[in-house]
This record gives sequence, structure tokens and C-alpha cells, in this order.
Amino acid sequence: AVTGTDGKTSVSHFLAQALDAPWRGCGLIGTLGYGMYGHLVPGAHTTPDALRLHAELACQRAQGAAATVMEASSHALAQYRLDAVALDMAILTNLTRDHLDYHRNHGAYATAKRRLFSMPGLRHAVLNTDDAFGAALAAALPLSVNTMGYGIGASPLPDDRSVRATGIRARRGGLTFNVSTPQGTGMIESRLLGRFNVSNLLAALAALLTLDMPLSRALARINQTRGAPGRMEVRGTVGQPLVVVDYAHTPAALTHALTALREHCAGRLWCVFGCGGDRDAGKRPLMAQVAERHADAIIVTDDNPRGEPPARITADILTGFAAPDAVRVIHDRSEAIAGAVAAARAGDVVLVAGKGHEQVQIIGVEQRPFSDSQTVAAVLDERPA
Repeated sequence: AVTGTDGKTSVSHFLAQALDAPWRGCGLIGTLGYGMYGHLVPGAHTTPDALRLHAELACQRAQGAAATVMEASSHALAQYRLDAVALDMAILTNLTRDHLDYHRNHGAYATAKRRLFSMPGLRHAVLNTDDAFGAALAAALPLSVNTMGYGIGASPLPDDRSVRATGIRARRGGLTFNVSTPQGTGMIESRLLGRFNVSNLLAALAALLTLDMPLSRALARINQTRGAPGRMEVRGTVGQPLVVVDYAHTPAALTHALTALREHCAGRLWCVFGCGGDRDAGKRPLMAQVAERHADAIIVTDDNPRGEPPARITADILTGFAAPDAVRVIHDRSEAIAGAVAAARAGDVVLVAGKGHEQVQIIGVEQRPFSDSQTVAAVLDERPA
């Protein structure tokens, strides 16, 4: 099971891809759906309720799954949905601000995440030790749990329990970096964009090595992984701006996405984003501060307003800008995306953030068909290269 504020979906998909072929079938449960990898059915929640969860696990086993990779949301952990699941491995990506509309405070949010690592019978833990919460967890877990750390900085764990990255190089076509592991050293050459994906790839690699996969095979699997839908999903050809669709909907995730894309950007960096209604309103000005700090041009638009007036959400966001007059507000999300892509030039990068893989936009009680990726593709098709 994979938990953390950001990266759960990407790490889960990387692992499911890597395990699908050698294990002749890997199940997946998470934000993008439930089922055998490559044949997912959309689900209502990242982690389903206990009854649906056990039914899905039984169904995957009946279909021949030798393993299941699952995202464990903080809601699910706080509501004890996973308590009767026999977990073999727990993976932590990171812990930053999110879901404070549900959890009382950051401490309660952290407590929910920590529950995954105290499940009875847990054998393995894979932890991001660049993250303060992950480093503290690494020091606190009992010796009965085989703990592996991963990251870029110095590790609190010994070399025989660490996977580290060095020599990170970002280019328009992807990422290249060296890795040191308990099994030796190697290189990852990935088509994925974004320095934060180094951490996600390390998490998947560390998990594979913990499962005793030989390093050469694990590296081959990792180098072949494709990004999850709506996670740094790239659109655009030569002569067009590079347009990236990403699910970044927290201040930390937006920071990671924008700083990562800056390394792939030869021109101006654009950011199109909004914030969801009926959710943590406190992060709205924080998202604005992040966008203003890291992007060259910003368009604020509607995300999923739900039951809140879009104008109120936008007003909350605008309070976070030091220079709000420099920011365009286009409530219609299609028009906002089209406006950014039309204004951007070849060499520019446009980040469309917040909704990622989602196929609907929630306005009031209505779920209207909408896809950032499809909208971007249509806009680019109309733009000459």
C-alpha cells in the first residue's frame, strides 16, 4: 500500500507496471480506478470502503493477480478501512498540507498516515527519508519491519538499507540520474518529466529491490515505466509550446510541478490553475503564492467549484497574489486553457494543474464531462506547429 500527500498514484502505477509482466498479473486500487493493471474500472474513492475493498481484492485474486498495489488515503486510514487487510509492504511518498477540511489539523493528518505503518503483520516499509516525517518514521519503526529508505539527500539509514539518486539531469525528453542501492549502482533513463519524479521512481525501485528483484531487472522495468494519466502528461510537438497536464492541487505539489518544469523550459512558464470548492479554503492563497513565485504568466480558472460560487473561490485565491492585476481570471476552464496555449510560444511550457486524470467537472451537483488532456489536445490540434 502506498500513502503520502503527493505521488501515490504515480508510484502505484510505476509498481504495477513493473510487477505486471514478471508476476503475470498485478492488481491496482487507487485514484484512477480498480482492477487488473491496464483494465481499470473507475471508482468513487481513492481507497474504497472496507466491503468494496475486500470484494475487489477477492476479485483480483480470482483473476490471477499475484500482487495488488493499493493507494491508502488518509480518509481510509482514519476510518479504519484497511484494518483487516494483510499488508506485506507500506510505502510513504511524503507528508505536506492536504485534507485539512477533513482532519482537524496537520497532526491528525499525520496520525492517520502513521497508522499504515503500525498494521499487524507488516513486513516491509519503504520510506522517503528526504521527508521529515519519513525520516522520523524510519527511526521509530520496530526491527520486525524491514525498512528501506530512498531519496536524494543524506539518509538516516545505512547504505545497505538505502536507495539514493545522484547526478540528476533534466532535459526536454525526460530525466537521467545515477542510483546507489544495496545491490550496487546503476542508471535510470526515464521519459518522465519533473525532478519530483526522481523521488517517485526511487520509491518504486526501492520497493522492487525490497521484493528481492535483481537490480538489473528492476532498472530495466523502471526505465520502461510510463507516467500515470494526468500526472505530468505531456502534449505538444516541435514548433508548439510544451503543455503539461498534472493533478497538482496542493501548494507542495504545485511547487514541485512548476520548479520541475522550469528545468525543461527554454521560454516562459505558464500556469493555469484553480481550487476546488467545499474543500480546504486555507490553501487557496498559498496556491497563488506558489504560482506567482514560480511561473511567468498565470491564469486562474475554475477547478471543481462544487457547491461554492466560483467567484468566491477565485477571490480567495487572489488574496494570495502580491500583484493580482498581473493575473488573468477566466472562469471557463476550456477558455482558460485555450487562452494560455494560444498566447504561449514554441519553447514555452504551459502547466494545466489541478484536475489531472479527471473526466468530469463538478459544478453544483452536476458532473459535466470534461478532460484537461482532451481539451489541451483539441486546442493544440487547432494551432499550427
